[in-house]
Amino acid sequence: MKTKILLFAIFIIASISMSQAQIAGIANGDGTAANPYQIGTPSELVAFKTAVSTALGVGPAAAYYVLTANIDMTNETNFYGIGFYTNTFTGKFDGKGYKVSGLNVGSAGSPFDNGNAFNTGFFGGITGATIKNLWVDVNYHISSTSSSSTNGTLCGGLVGTIYGVAGSVSIIDNCKVTGSISSETTATSTVAGRATAGGLVGAANGASSNIYILNSSVNATISAKNSFATGGPAMCAGIVGQVWQSAGMILKIVNCSAAGSVSAKSASTTSYAAGIATFNYAPAPTAEIYNCLATNTITSTGSIATGYIGATASGIAQLPNTNCILKNCIALNPKISSINNAVGSTAVSAVNRIWSVGTITTDFNYAKSDMIIESTVNGVGPTPIVITELTKIATGKDGADLGADPMAEATTKLNSYVTANPTINSIALKTWVAGALTEGVTAVKQLELNPINYSITNGNLKISGIEGSKQLSIYNISGAVCKQLTVNDSYSTKLAKGIYILQVNGYAPSKLVVY
Repeated sequence: MKTKILLFAIFIIASISMSQAQIAGIANGDGTAANPYQIGTPSELVAFKTAVSTALGVGPAAAYYVLTANIDMTNETNFYGIGFYTNTFTGKFDGKGYKVSGLNVGSAGSPFDNGNAFNTGFFGGITGATIKNLWVDVNYHISSTSSSSTNGTLCGGLVGTIYGVAGSVSIIDNCKVTGSISSETTATSTVAGRATAGGLVGAANGASSNIYILNSSVNATISAKNSFATGGPAMCAGIVGQVWQSAGMILKIVNCSAAGSVSAKSASTTSYAAGIATFNYAPAPTAEIYNCLATNTITSTGSIATGYIGATASGIAQLPNTNCILKNCIALNPKISSINNAVGSTAVSAVNRIWSVGTITTDFNYAKSDMIIESTVNGVGPTPIVITELTKIATGKDGADLGADPMAEATTKLNSYVTANPTINSIALKTWVAGALTEGVTAVKQLELNPINYSITNGNLKISGIEGSKQLSIYNISGAVCKQLTVNDSYSTKLAKGIYILQVNGYAPSKLVVY
């Protein structure tokens, strides 16, 4: 009997040991979906990074994590790069709405020389991961002086690079980035490096993979500068700095907004700058951008006389091919400038209020009617670009004008489009499995859920018909939580004028509410 009791005790001790955190420095959780690792201090965040960097795609790299508090990383030197190209993060990370601040690496006047060029971001590299409900405030300023690097420099506020592999699904949902981000290549060799920077994601690639970026926002100063004597382009955008050449990749960017400024500059070749995303060329991915808003200032400065457009600047996106769909996006950029410093009779500079380069499917896009758009070529300019109804109809690149109160009209048009096209707003991360919602499925399906029953009168939001006790969350266009509470049957509240995303557990997961 004593032997049985002793063995049982040993089993209990072993079970307790196995159920506790397997990561040194993280006290709570075991990395499962039911009991994720809990991170609430700077030291625990450092432990998380250390564990992932040595996990080789399994164990801690593929586990579940949650934040339990706001974290200030000011006293941690050069914190960035959770996961990198050989050890990408493949797990699930839920920030629970908390903020990680004090993420300082280099400065605008003295950038940090990072040899790991494609992995600068809060997360360095991810593959098939889910990152949601997270706010990071960053000051990432990266450079590379290496004469042997073919990668140049790359930086993203939340994720440096999304490395998709065949069949993988990478998801970013309800995340926010604030601060400043810059990527600079300063080597003088002839290596064809490039400089890339993105507010949310530096670069996205991966043949036959799926990438979904939803309900997220950026308010940051973002720049990419390439100073190679002869080298690659500079690419910069508010959400995704560069969508790489990836045959078979499917990218969806939905309900995202970008504010601040975007600047791309190349001393020797083409530069690309856009409010939401820039794309590389063939083999091109399938890309869909819906319900996105850009209010950032865009500047693109390049230097190439022949062969390619020297500089492109776009309010929403620089897109490459017919696989792309751009719908219901609104450009409220105050100014868009495209500058080609090359000298030559064939030098070209392209600027457009909505999108530039390529032939795509585009509809229901709108732009600020008094936006300043200008072009400089061969040192001549800036030349203001006058957009006429004829050129808008002929090119399709500029959409329709918004009136004297562009934000008010933009919110009305967004709401009208979403009401008329409800499936667009619910490009979901989830599907029904055995009666429950499951994330990270390989095939993203439209949820067959009832819409939320709501009405708005003079700023008063009224919700009714909620069955049982449900969590209600109201987000503004920047992704910040305005209200979050449990409701039964009905609820009413007063909201300021603006754009809101309404979510109730068990109902269509995202409904854009505008008035």
